[in-house]
Amino acid sequence: MHVSPDLERIFYRLKEMGLEQKAFAQALGTTDKTVSAWKTGRSKSYTKYLPQIAKVIDMPVEYILTGEKKEPAPTPKNGDELDRDAIMAAFIGGDMDRETPFGMMCTNTPGSRPNSGGKRKIRNESL
Repeated sequence: MHVSPDLERIFYRLKEMGLEQKAFAQALGTTDKTVSAWKTGRSKSYTKYLPQIAKVIDMPVEYILTGEKKEPAPTPKNGDELDRDAIMAAFIGGDMDRETPFGMMCTNTPGSRPNSGGKRKIRNESL
């Protein structure tokens, strides 16, 4: 039987770690016979164990499934506060001090440099 690439990644990692099949099964709360069925491609029930498998082998589920490493999203500069300029640039395509496609003008108010706690003022030039 053909073994899927995700299973190949799992069992390759187990080999790297030196973790035996029986110990792996115990860590997941299943039997070594079940793990053996996964390894030979006779069963695909491993998919319901993916979060636990990922934890045991210290590998993200996404990597197990795709083989691709994803870069984590950038952390906001002030904890939970997002950079307003970056957000506005994403929505209007660039500079904060310019007219938007909808006739709105984005301007900085005094003290509104990024992360200074200032407010942004958007006014409609067409009114």
